[in-house]
Amino acid sequence: MRVGARPAVFLVVTTSDDEIAQGQIFALLQNLDQQVVVIVHRGDRVDLRQQLQAEPNVLTVISVSPCGGSAARNVGIRWVAEFAHLDSLIGFPDDDCVVAPGTLRAVASRLEDTGVRFLLGRYGPSLSQIDAAVYPDEPLTADHLPFPDQRLVSCSTMYCRLGDLLHIGGFVEQIGIGAAWEAGEENDLVTRLLRTGARGVYLPEICVFHPYREREPTRSQASWIGLNTAYASVSLRFAPTALQAWAGLVARTLTRRQTARTSMEVARSAMNPSARKAVRLRFREAGQARRRP
Repeated sequence: MRVGARPAVFLVVTTSDDEIAQGQIFALLQNLDQQVVVIVHRGDRVDLRQQLQAEPNVLTVISVSPCGGSAARNVGIRWVAEFAHLDSLIGFPDDDCVVAPGTLRAVASRLEDTGVRFLLGRYGPSLSQIDAAVYPDEPLTADHLPFPDQRLVSCSTMYCRLGDLLHIGGFVEQIGIGAAWEAGEENDLVTRLLRTGARGVYLPEICVFHPYREREPTRSQASWIGLNTAYASVSLRFAPTALQAWAGLVARTLTRRQTARTSMEVARSAMNPSARKAVRLRFREAGQARRRP
């Protein structure tokens, strides 16, 4: 039973024994001034779990068996759903992020604006190192597909309405760290939200400090190609994006920016049957579950 009388802001953070031991999650927790964090612990060490539970900004620590990041986030979503208002906003920062001062206030200021169903922000190693070519200084509206720039979408800076997350079934668990496609789960989530008719807003005041990561080709390339190929099999509006993604893979091979062997690995991963089937199914379901005005 949901007992939350008003919408609120929550953070669902997944972590493991090794990541806790490195200590970066404590920088995230200690920079917050509200008790808003739901931690999903994908590990066995009870002492680490107790250490996290003692942090004043932690609502709960949920213990789960080792699983992918998307599956763990879905566990956190279901926990929040037990008591929170459906218009609450949930963010999903990585456990090595630091939420910039003022970010949660900026998110909370949008709680009553229920026409906005998700929020996006910006991130970088520091405020002075945020890539201005990716993250503009002015707000933007996200309300159509295909989404113009997938680089704007990051789990670390994304906040979604609880009701919409439940409506579309949360994250696809075959995408993300520890899954068949190890990146792109946030792009897929936003794509499905937009497909239901939800409207989002990019706000530059939502900011997270997080080091840029150089990902292996078989992670970022494979998921981006795989996602758009799966979408294009359901909606032809994604065909140009899918063709562009495949053409980019060919171009990287011909210009020797990566080896032919690596490109073959990317292509093989992009065609993973279980991931493609799950993405197609959930994308199709999102189209059938469009929000009523």
